[in-house]
Amino acid sequence: MNIIQIGENAVALTLSYGTTPECVYTIQELYHAISSQKHPAILSLRCGLDCLLVEYAANFDAINFLQPFHVGARAERPAVQKIRVPVCYEEPYGRDLGALSILLGLEPDEIARLHFSGRYEVWMIGFMPGFPYMGGLHPSLTTGRKASPDPQIPAGSVAIAEEYVGIYPFDSPGGWHIVGRTPWTIVDYSQPKPWRFDYGMEIRFDPITTSEFEAMKGAKRT
Repeated sequence: MNIIQIGENAVALTLSYGTTPECVYTIQELYHAISSQKHPAILSLRCGLDCLLVEYAANFDAINFLQPFHVGARAERPAVQKIRVPVCYEEPYGRDLGALSILLGLEPDEIARLHFSGRYEVWMIGFMPGFPYMGGLHPSLTTGRKASPDPQIPAGSVAIAEEYVGIYPFDSPGGWHIVGRTPWTIVDYSQPKPWRFDYGMEIRFDPITTSEFEAMKGAKRT
């Protein structure tokens, strides 16, 4: 583990392992070990795939505080929040299933089945506010990003790339393969907590029909 100074009041704990899951789960252990101390000078902890950004108060010796923490640290984890996300895989929502079928050698229905049968974990929030990088994708669905990104991907699109699953919170360009779309609003700035997904959440996907999608579209978060 390396500790790197990032500006005046932040440091990054960085790792270098052979696989993403190894990095992710070690960062999780460090995150829980540090947060369990509840030190008032630690202002925020932000997890990446292979790093942990620690923001702290001025005049605090963060490096000295963090040095005792080590890879393999153990701390009691809070209960994992589990949510089920409705997704429509039908056209036009699963707009890349046809191209993925050729690329992966699987029928579109089988791609959708493998996708919604999985259990995922939010490994990181990044790319844009509220965008969840989720691990747990079935190995048969692993594929690279698109050679040419789409200029416009609708908000709520559920996508795969490499070993990850993501959900686009806003209309935006993007290079991931779209397998479906959720009617949920992913980021809602009228809420006290705008984004729907948090680091460490367990996510399952429930397939829905086009008519169910339309009935659920725009529903407010409760």
